[in-house]
Amino acid sequence: MNTSARIVLLLIVVGFFTAGTAMVDAKTRMSDTDAAALIDSLGASDPFATADALDEGWRYVDAIRVLELHADTTQPDVLWRLSRARINIGERMEDQKLALPYYELAVDEAETVLELEPQNPEGHIRIATASGRIALQKGPFSAAGLVKDTYRHAHLAAVEADSMPVAFYILGRTHRTLMAKSGLARVIAGLTFAADDSIAFYFEAALDEANGKMIQAHVEYGEHLILEKDDPITGRKELEAALALPLRDEHDEAAQQKARELLAKL
Repeated sequence: MNTSARIVLLLIVVGFFTAGTAMVDAKTRMSDTDAAALIDSLGASDPFATADALDEGWRYVDAIRVLELHADTTQPDVLWRLSRARINIGERMEDQKLALPYYELAVDEAETVLELEPQNPEGHIRIATASGRIALQKGPFSAAGLVKDTYRHAHLAAVEADSMPVAFYILGRTHRTLMAKSGLARVIAGLTFAADDSIAFYFEAALDEANGKMIQAHVEYGEHLILEKDDPITGRKELEAALALPLRDEHDEAAQQKARELLAKL
């Protein structure tokens, strides 16, 4: 049974403990009761699928505990899941300066994954995500090396994975962030790879890979079209598409609120 099938099975099993919980769409955080039932019933026998289900339910600390208790933390499949959880914890923190140690540990764990399995897309995408978060805190033009790491590893993740929409999304965001500065600033920082037409290319690629089901990509692309491309018609369609989707990620609610604010100004 593959990982996706196991996650579905786990969610169904937990459903027997608490009927009516819509965890497949992850519209809310998995309840304490559901998380405990999942861990008690299946954590020891299948820590990977349990950690994945907890991640889907926004229970990142619980996912780390399961992996550290029931899995070999020197193995790549464990390490990238730990890295993923640490990134998710960091992203939830209001003070992003306090999140830096989480991102840095996530990079360390993902680098170990790639030492063991150089073509592992999960390792690449964790480095891209965590490095990007660190670069945002330090300032992209003050941390050009981190921006380059983000860009390179996102590209490698997109190449190595069968389907990884987030890799294309990160690439689109990277181009957009860099293009907000002057060409001279990009030359001085050594970030001349940024291109205006790549913004749309990568956001559209992310949405294509995700079958249109990626709220944050719709919102950021829509904002780009409205604010930077003077295309409110297409931008509106992207924002409306974002609002039509169910929440899946903890950042989706904020993204949808941003979409509403942008639409109100049109």
